[in-house]
Amino acid sequence: MPLHLGYNLFFKTKNHKKIMANVTENRINTTISAADMATIETALLTIKMVLATYTLPLTDAERISLATLKVDNLVFAEDALVQSTVVADLLPPALSSITINLANDIAIFKQLDKLEKTFIEQFTTRIKDTKRVAGNESYTAALTIFKIIEALHESGVQGATGAYNVLKERFKEQGGGNAGGVQPNP
Repeated sequence: MPLHLGYNLFFKTKNHKKIMANVTENRINTTISAADMATIETALLTIKMVLATYTLPLTDAERISLATLKVDNLVFAEDALVQSTVVADLLPPALSSITINLANDIAIFKQLDKLEKTFIEQFTTRIKDTKRVAGNESYTAALTIFKIIEALHESGVQGATGAYNVLKERFKEQGGGNAGGVQPNP
């Protein structure tokens, strides 16, 4: 028969709904092996090194001030490139380098956009989602342990007070009477 601890753990969500955490449900219960972690890190380092040739960092001011190439701007840039070849004999020779640069800029933009949308965004989303699940499960398990230790402390069980005092610090700034009565805010 499962142990019933006599309380439920509730979390407030962004829209202020309370949801009950099920501490027995564990969607992710694994770690990345050292060998797989080394393989992933090596692969990412290789990608980082290869991309370093083709990418450059920006300052915060540059990120704000530089134009982005949204769909309409990309279409315009592609049209300008096409039209520059249509009227190439009318343009001064000095503009040929601008046309070459434009062609290269459009090409690398599309290449990097493909990498970003096809791989990086998907990897990032999946990693963030998994971190969210692991974080939620960690916090739920920690709250369960805290509630048990709190009950032991309140019951006067010898040796529980030290652990309770350490764990209750998490809720110190959240107000409320006793630490266990505070709604968790992960």
